[in-house]
Amino acid sequence: MVAAAAWLVPEGVAAWRAGSTVRYGGRPASEKDWRALAARWFDPIPRNFSRFPDAVKAACGVAAMILRELGLPPNQAGTKRDIGVIGLGFQPTQTINREFYQDYLDHQRVLGRGNLFIYTLPTAPLAEVSIACGLTGPTFFLEDDRRPLPALLTTAASSLARQQSEAVIGLWLEPERVAGLFFQPAPPTDPAGLPLSRLQQMAEQWRQPERLIEFLLNQRKS
Repeated sequence: MVAAAAWLVPEGVAAWRAGSTVRYGGRPASEKDWRALAARWFDPIPRNFSRFPDAVKAACGVAAMILRELGLPPNQAGTKRDIGVIGLGFQPTQTINREFYQDYLDHQRVLGRGNLFIYTLPTAPLAEVSIACGLTGPTFFLEDDRRPLPALLTTAASSLARQQSEAVIGLWLEPERVAGLFFQPAPPTDPAGLPLSRLQQMAEQWRQPERLIEFLLNQRKS
């Protein structure tokens, strides 16, 4: 089932759990805005957070909001959790690719900046999520432009069925927007989340995270 969700999109930043929504305000427009949000997401803020590309900051923030909604606030005190991470979508790293090569042109460098290069790898944002949030489960990256959300749901369900981790955070990564879902096995009694089957029925129709967000906001606590 989906126990919690969060998103960072142009319309705003928020977390969702079983029909309730916590809003974090508007999308950050400056480094000061990012630092203010990071202080609400993490305690303490991960080292080098300010050097992350915005796409990586957004992915880390969405995962942190989900964990906070579940009473599992991320920290840097050595707490580890058996939670996997699945990412979907190459667009954020394509944006970083352009930033990396633009760095050559703007500054006439022989080599581009190393902190930009590492994030041209599609798994790099997910690795930073795992480190920042203390997650020890497996990390996967998917690409499926035709059926983005169904691919994410299927992979998460398969990972849980194989007991590769106790839970999974799925991140839908797009330019200027990130949406995340927390998947876990449904408890035998009093499941407080959204059944995966209910989400799968609708997912084929969605190509952007905003449709997923709209669906979650329209859910009522069971």
